[in-house]
Amino acid sequence: MRNKTKRRLYRVISLLVCMLMVVMNIHIVQVHAAEKSYQYCQTKTEKGVTFKVEWDEPKLGEETVFHLSATGGNASNKYYMTSPNYSNPGSTEREMLVDPTYSEWKNYTKECSTYDLKFKMTASGTYYFRFYVMNMSSPVVYFSIDVTISVSDADHPSVDSIVESAVAQCNRKTTGSDYDRALWLHNWLNAKLEYDKTLAWCSAEGALTRGLGTCESYQRAYAKLLTATGIPNERIEDRADNHTWNAVKLDGEWYQVDCTWDDTSEHWYDFDQRYMYFGLTDELMAIAHEHHADLYTTSGYQTRSTSLANNYLVRNGDAARWAEAYRARIQAKLDARETTFTIAADNSSYPPSYSGILNGITAYAINQMDWSCGNFDVSLQATGSATQFTFRVSYVEEHTEHRWDAGTVTKAATCTQKGIRTYRCTAAGCKQTRTEELPALGHSMTRVVSERVAPTNQNDGREQVIGCSRCDYTEGGAAISKLASVAYSTHVQSIGWQDVRYNGTMAGTSGMAKRLEAIRINIQNESNLGIQYTTHCQTYGWLPWSYNGETNGTSGESKRLEAIKIQLTGADAGKYDVYYRVHAQSFGWLGWAKNGEPSGTAGLAKRLEGIQIVVLPAGSAAPSVNYAGVNASGSAYRTRAYVNGTSSNSIAIPGYNSQPNVMYKTHVQSFGWQNWKLNGDCSGTFGKSKRLEGINIKLSNCGYSGSVQYRTHIQSYGWESGWKQDGAMSGTSGQAKRLEAIQIRLTGEMAQHYDIYYRVHAQHFGWLGWAKNGESSGTAGYAYRLEGIQILLVPKGAAAPASNYGGMIQNNPNTFIAR
Repeated sequence: MRNKTKRRLYRVISLLVCMLMVVMNIHIVQVHAAEKSYQYCQTKTEKGVTFKVEWDEPKLGEETVFHLSATGGNASNKYYMTSPNYSNPGSTEREMLVDPTYSEWKNYTKECSTYDLKFKMTASGTYYFRFYVMNMSSPVVYFSIDVTISVSDADHPSVDSIVESAVAQCNRKTTGSDYDRALWLHNWLNAKLEYDKTLAWCSAEGALTRGLGTCESYQRAYAKLLTATGIPNERIEDRADNHTWNAVKLDGEWYQVDCTWDDTSEHWYDFDQRYMYFGLTDELMAIAHEHHADLYTTSGYQTRSTSLANNYLVRNGDAARWAEAYRARIQAKLDARETTFTIAADNSSYPPSYSGILNGITAYAINQMDWSCGNFDVSLQATGSATQFTFRVSYVEEHTEHRWDAGTVTKAATCTQKGIRTYRCTAAGCKQTRTEELPALGHSMTRVVSERVAPTNQNDGREQVIGCSRCDYTEGGAAISKLASVAYSTHVQSIGWQDVRYNGTMAGTSGMAKRLEAIRINIQNESNLGIQYTTHCQTYGWLPWSYNGETNGTSGESKRLEAIKIQLTGADAGKYDVYYRVHAQSFGWLGWAKNGEPSGTAGLAKRLEGIQIVVLPAGSAAPSVNYAGVNASGSAYRTRAYVNGTSSNSIAIPGYNSQPNVMYKTHVQSFGWQNWKLNGDCSGTFGKSKRLEGINIKLSNCGYSGSVQYRTHIQSYGWESGWKQDGAMSGTSGQAKRLEAIQIRLTGEMAQHYDIYYRVHAQHFGWLGWAKNGESSGTAGYAYRLEGIQILLVPKGAAAPASNYGGMIQNNPNTFIAR
């Protein structure tokens, strides 16, 4: 017995513990719920009651929870939220989103301490909320808090953005006529929208972002779309039926359009019911909405709709097809000369609201048809009702001569094709027509499609494109090649060759007192343009012309450049000017020279330190003092391109300026390296018994690609194993080895256009005959030294130079003498 009592006691204790745990758990849950914090909060206190609305950061497309609570007064409260409003970004015009008579938006909650209301925001813009609290104290305290929330998300555009996008798509996909645009927007909206059977959503926001809405949503959304595309429209209300739709102005006439009633999937009858209410008259719309007659018959009604010209069933041909079905029955009445008669409607089994509208449209089509009775003109007026058509007819006296109407253009003339105007005889019973040809209009080239884009050194340009104002024909738009671009690089004291510079960018150095020793210049982007340049070099004076990337100056000789001349060549040389200026020691930046003028100094032993070169269209003004990052405004000599310290103004450039030059210099026993000779001048000695020990040969001013190659027969070594080219030394230096023979040849395009001739002065034999194009010149097996050499370029196939060329008399006609 005692054990049973203990067991019962344990059970009771266990049960009490469990109940306590449940109570504690509930308490903890409530505390946790009370302790939940929100990101945003608004409060308001009236008559001792503090009302609080809290919420977290809203996310478009997801429900936002609004936590409502109140303290003070009686702890029991009721809450509700009125219909929210919406406005587009940057707009103050608000739109009510839901029907405020809908129960969810007009009734208070049951009594509670807190309440959570949920609302989904779906469009970028601003939402406006009003929350009410009713504290059940005595007397009752009730008041409201307004909450305004702005939201933005690219995935949830504003209502206006959706409208703009739809209108842009409409304009791309239609002909641009009022009818086509209004119909396209009607279809677009009805494909996007479903009727809200809860009767809650009543806004364009609901229609365009939620896909739900009542007739209010259809009307408001369609109005926004029409207004955005420039089509006048007005709101029509049938207050007796609580229904609304749009009046739309197409081609100057008002039409009634009910998108709501067109949004149907029913296909019970012989027509597309999705367009039954597109483009009705007031009379026909009143068949569907009987109280509309009370509106359109009142004084001051602004959108009177009487035309069916832009009715959908008329425009798509259904009305004409239905009218044609009555032709024989009507004609039988006319042949009997009846003046009033009725014909039963074929669709009288349809609901009267359907057949009445359809027969009104069919009557319009019947009135557009041509009717006759013998030779009499017939004036027929048909009206339709739900069950029959009523006709009133008049017959005009007979006519025997053609009476042509004003004519109708049955084929419009285009810019390139002729048109046709058709005239019809209006005499009774006459169906004869005649036509006349309308001339083609020709293109009216007044539309600017795109402006001319000027070319630059980096980009091609394009000529202006103009188009016909009546069709898509265009002219112009030819590509304009890039402007010629000049590229150049300088060899600088202790630095060597710098990177290539372009179009006026400075080459050389500034503030480092470094001499320029050589330069290379090239033209880009212009195949019919070349560039020549020559420099005045320390010790040597003016050097022969170089051409298109060749080196002009010296390397490894520590010789300063003192002046430069640059000029353009080629078929397009007249289309451009080349401008250049230099930075000269002691003088700073000089003025701009152009087209072969000297730039630099003469007779003053002043080094060039920097240079700018730019090619501009012919006739362009000289570049400014401050150009391409170089500001020469502080230079006293900025207006002078050339400072001449000599008494002579003449400048003689050695060699040719219109054909290639061959340049060469020799290393002579006892004398060392001689200065450069060119084009047949004698390099070396004769009569002094001094051997040649080395030779350099190069080309300048070449208009063709290719090189000059050469090799020598050297005392003790024989023929060099490889060919030297383009200024490299052949022979020896510091070894006292004589040259005994030489071979010289051209490569590339140069070899196709020129022959290279050369002859030597050989010990004991004197001047030998002219060798060419790689032949040997000199001696072999005699151990005789070469003492002098002449080298000359001759056009391909031309005669060899004379035996006494340059005043050097040939002593032996052989070119090469071997033992």
